[in-house]
Amino acid sequence: MRNQDPVYAAGLFGLMFSPDAPDMGAASDGDGDRNIVLGRGISVSPSDSLAVLAANIHLAKGYAGGLKGIARSMPTSRAADRVATQRGVAMFETPTGWKFFGNLLDAGRVTICGEESAGTGSDHVREKDGLWAVLLWLNIVAARGEPVADILKDHWRTYGRDYYTRHDYEAIDTAVGDQLMAALRAGLPALPGRTFAGLTVYDADDFAYRDLTDGQSAPVGACVWCSTAAPARCSGYRAPAPRVRRCGPIWRRSSPTRRATASIRRRCSPRSSPRRTRSPVSTTEPAAPRPTW
Repeated sequence: MRNQDPVYAAGLFGLMFSPDAPDMGAASDGDGDRNIVLGRGISVSPSDSLAVLAANIHLAKGYAGGLKGIARSMPTSRAADRVATQRGVAMFETPTGWKFFGNLLDAGRVTICGEESAGTGSDHVREKDGLWAVLLWLNIVAARGEPVADILKDHWRTYGRDYYTRHDYEAIDTAVGDQLMAALRAGLPALPGRTFAGLTVYDADDFAYRDLTDGQSAPVGACVWCSTAAPARCSGYRAPAPRVRRCGPIWRRSSPTRRATASIRRRCSPRSSPRRTRSPVSTTEPAAPRPTW
């Protein structure tokens, strides 16, 4: 399937949401680096796909030894974080850009990684590999003897479920974007404790990243805030009240045209999720103390 052609995508979705759909449907794009996985009547988000693959990776013969670590891009949900916590492995939150994953893969710090735009990879190659992700899903389905929909629902019962969406705004005036980011940064200290649309903000910060392989800081330009969601209802994981994480506008200038781009990435966290933390090697500063509400 080519990700540029919506006809193929519509056909796949139409097949998988029909009454006689198979247990699993999957596709990769033209150059084989991105993937989509569907079950009967259900679509697997990129963030959930990474988390499910990480939680079940030991079922594939090549990964019988388990995980060295997991990495995800900052705009993804925190679904994989709870897998890392329960498995006792390192979790890395990086800026968007596969080069950050590549450095971690080369350093032997992570086994699997993924980003919000349907890219998934492992330490068998430095780049994203959509075909490998589809084959690993097939391996897990075969080993568990369950359809994709049942595997996904069981994962949510065990680890909790995330809700998130991403909105991109192109060609916004640079001055307007800079003013917006400045206002967001100035308002971050006042956000914790405030309630918006029934969700209470418990944490707000300005995301930063330091590459553990070369010590270089990566400019991100993203404000992040987390909010309380619904009560926890997971059978296999016990954690504080769940949260919703929202990413504020990410402002960047593209060269050589310097066309301004602003992105709003909003993530909603699960019915059960741990307190948000970062690997000490993945940030420029230690995490701020978390409020207790």
